[in-house]
Amino acid sequence: MFYIFFLLFIFSTVFCENQEQQIIHIRVDEELPISTILFTTTNTVTYRLFDTGRNQNSFVRYDSSNGHLLLARSIDREDLCSQRICSCVQCQLTIELIEWQSPYRLLQLILNIDDINDHMPIFSSKNYHLNLMENVPIGYELSLEAATDADLGENGRINYQLKRLDENNNDGPFEVVTKINGGLILKVIKEIDREERDHYEYELIAFDNGQPKKQSSTKLYIKIDVCILIENINVENFVFC
Repeated sequence: MFYIFFLLFIFSTVFCENQEQQIIHIRVDEELPISTILFTTTNTVTYRLFDTGRNQNSFVRYDSSNGHLLLARSIDREDLCSQRICSCVQCQLTIELIEWQSPYRLLQLILNIDDINDHMPIFSSKNYHLNLMENVPIGYELSLEAATDADLGENGRINYQLKRLDENNNDGPFEVVTKINGGLILKVIKEIDREERDHYEYELIAFDNGQPKKQSSTKLYIKIDVCILIENINVENFVFC
């Protein structure tokens, strides 16, 4: 009870007698090894971690013998974002230390967690089966499900490549196009003749812009259906597909 009262007294001292506190911003990559030195305090002042209920001190430990602030838990920016511990756009962790001597001022360290390229683009399925009529016009577009990447910025920006699997040195009648809004489409760029080929097989490769690049792929199986025109002078013409 006395220890709790003493801490409350120190807290009151910080905010009543000296409301100023030092704030330092530190850039830190996610996924650093445990015990990485994040910051070193001056050797002229003794500090201790101080939990005010508004910080994330559990991610670090402090060695008062040398002033080293060390990483105590793994930092995964995407995991912190999903748990709402930090913002997905700008992930920050607040660490607070207190001078263990009068005037008991707070030292606030803001850890700005930088994204690294630790995730690859992911498709929700290993293969997709598509059906297409042989008489669709050139320029016809078929929507595809885009890959997702949990990383930020260039690390999470995805490009695509379409690779023909069922025939060498022939790209076939399709190309993959990424829309401005991030949507993905399969576009017809040549006439499709079912008599020439009734199906196509592609590997759709997704790769990010991180360094080094990460990639994954899925398979596209495209079946070409035929439309039959039946002419009858007494009734309307019918098309069966």
